[in-house]
Amino acid sequence: MNTTLSVAYRAISRTAASRNLLGQKSISRISNRGQPKCAAPPRAFSTDTGTGTETSRTPAVYTAYTVYKAKGAVSFKIIKPTWERTASGIRLSREGTMLLEFATGSGAGDRSYAWGSKGTFGLSASEIGDFLAAADAGEEWSAFHDPNMGGSGRGAVSKSLKLTPAQQGSWFLSLGVRGTTQGSYSVALTRGELRVVMSCLEFALPRCLGLDEQFAGPPSVSDTPSNNFGGGNGGGGGGGMMPPF
Repeated sequence: MNTTLSVAYRAISRTAASRNLLGQKSISRISNRGQPKCAAPPRAFSTDTGTGTETSRTPAVYTAYTVYKAKGAVSFKIIKPTWERTASGIRLSREGTMLLEFATGSGAGDRSYAWGSKGTFGLSASEIGDFLAAADAGEEWSAFHDPNMGGSGRGAVSKSLKLTPAQQGSWFLSLGVRGTTQGSYSVALTRGELRVVMSCLEFALPRCLGLDEQFAGPPSVSDTPSNNFGGGNGGGGGGGMMPPF
C-alpha cells in the first residue's frame, strides 16, 4: 500500500513540475513578444598592446581616385600636412601634397599595371592652383621638380608633369622622369574624368594648407562686445561686418 502511494506521489510531482515549466516558458514568450532581437555589439578596431589586453585605436584611412586606361593608369592620393607643437598650441610645419602615381599598362586590356616601377609627382598647394586654372581655361600646363633640390644630388633626377588638351574635350596627363631614374608615362582623361580630378583638387587645396584644422577647433569668442555688425545694436543682421585688418 505504501509503495503504491509513493509511486502515485512521484507521478503527481512530475506532472506539477512539468506544468510549472511550461507556464514559465509561456510567460517568457509573452514578455518577449514585440521586442526586437539585438545582435551583440561589434568589437572595436583593436590591436594587441603586448600586455595581454586589447585597446581600441583609430584605423588608418586610405583613399584615392584612379583612372585606368589600357596603356597606363594614374592615381591621385592626398598626403596630409604635418604639424608641430608650440608653447601655445600647434602650427603647420609642412603643407600637404596631392600625390600622383603613374604606372604603365600591359596594353592587353586586362588592367595589369607595373605599380612596382611607378613614377610619382607631388603637387603643392600653389601647383594645384595652377593646374585648376589651366584646366578651366583649356590651356596646356606643366610643372618641373628636382627631388634633390638643395642637396648633394641636385640635378641627378628631374621630373616633368604636363597637362595637355586634346580633341573633343579630352586631355592627356603625362609624366617624364630623367636622370639616374628613367620613365615615361601618359594617361588620357575624358572630360568627366578631368572634372573628377579637379573636384578632388579643389577639395584638397584648403586642407593641404591646414585650413580645415583652423576651423575644426572651438570658435574664438571675444570678451569685448562688437558693434560692427550690419544688423545694428540688435545683432542678427548678418553681413556688414568688416575685418579688423
